[in-house]
Amino acid sequence: MRGEKASWQSRSHQGRHHYETVTGVDSGDDRVPRLINKGYTAAQAREVLEKIDASGLTFVVNFLNGAGGHGHRLGNAQKTAELHN
Repeated sequence: MRGEKASWQSRSHQGRHHYETVTGVDSGDDRVPRLINKGYTAAQAREVLEKIDASGLTFVVNFLNGAGGHGHRLGNAQKTAELHN
């Protein structure tokens, strides 16, 4: 995702390394990433996340609950839940 920083984390578990990608999608509501200059839409985020999932990598997605702001919280939560599912 343009402008997005993904970090790779390595953890040792019984001598094996486990890698996962961590990314901040922040919201499933296109209004929120536009407001915070993320540079991508929810559809683009879904496409990237589906590719990561298909690759077999373990990944963590960060969402900003309440990022919709006053008057937009419910819509933001609903659209984010749709993206999450």
